[in-house]
Amino acid sequence: MSENDVLTVQQLMVQVEGAVVATTAVIQKCSDEEWETAVPDEGRTVGVVLHHIAYAIPFVVEWAINLAQGEGAPAISYDDIHGMNHQHAEAQANVDKATTLALLQSNAQAAQAHLSQLTDADLQVSATFPLIGGQAITTQQMVQWFLIKHAHNHLEAIHNTIGGS
Repeated sequence: MSENDVLTVQQLMVQVEGAVVATTAVIQKCSDEEWETAVPDEGRTVGVVLHHIAYAIPFVVEWAINLAQGEGAPAISYDDIHGMNHQHAEAQANVDKATTLALLQSNAQAAQAHLSQLTDADLQVSATFPLIGGQAITTQQMVQWFLIKHAHNHLEAIHNTIGGS
């Protein structure tokens, strides 16, 4: 299945669950030393990056739901995102695995509950999105790019830092 395929809600939910399972596995396998290891080009530790993945889920779900309901995509820039990420990294500098895992589980359950209420047609509602240069984005793409791919990209950076797959 390619990134350009039109998905059903059920198929999208499987992809979301895959990202959550992959993130959970990394959290659970991380040693204390690995948790505190800096991730190059991230400016954050492995633990903070994993917490960031969990923390970002409700934002993306809200964006997707609003988009599906015809309210458009948020007027947010990469400067806004970088500022939020910097604040998050400072606030969560000492976050632990248990807290991160609990947040991931809670936010993933809420995401599944909200996203499962969408219809297949809702996934194809689109609007322009400043974050991608004002190009159109569908609800499906919002979830795929900013929740699923977001998690996998960060997990890849973590794996490149501490090893694993």
